[in-house]
Amino acid sequence: MTKPKVFVIGVGMTKFCKPGSRDWDYPDMVKEAVNMALDDCKLKYSDIQQATVGYLFGGTCCGQRALYELGFTGIPIFNVRLTQLCCINRCKVNNACASGSSGLLLNYVVGNSDVVLACGFEKMAT
Repeated sequence: MTKPKVFVIGVGMTKFCKPGSRDWDYPDMVKEAVNMALDDCKLKYSDIQQATVGYLFGGTCCGQRALYELGFTGIPIFNVRLTQLCCINRCKVNNACASGSSGLLLNYVVGNSDVVLACGFEKMAT
């Protein structure tokens, strides 16, 4: 059985800034980038069926927190750590600068949704 074709239909990215130059946290970054991506592809929050979140230095659930604050509840949020799976439907991809693209791969491999969100973010200390 062949996998269906996959397309990236929307992209959003915040500007890189020097540490401490902007007073914002993970949810602020995610909100800005996700809104840009959804605007880019003309979709609504309710169209998203599952999500992956990747980051390196944040706390255990900061990915879920960022998406929950946008209203993403009732969908699987994969927050996978590459060295271990934390629990079903909540996994964390820690792959440094490639966390967002690792999330794309995870969504593809899981393959049980038509519209997914892959999000990677980081707040550097220095």
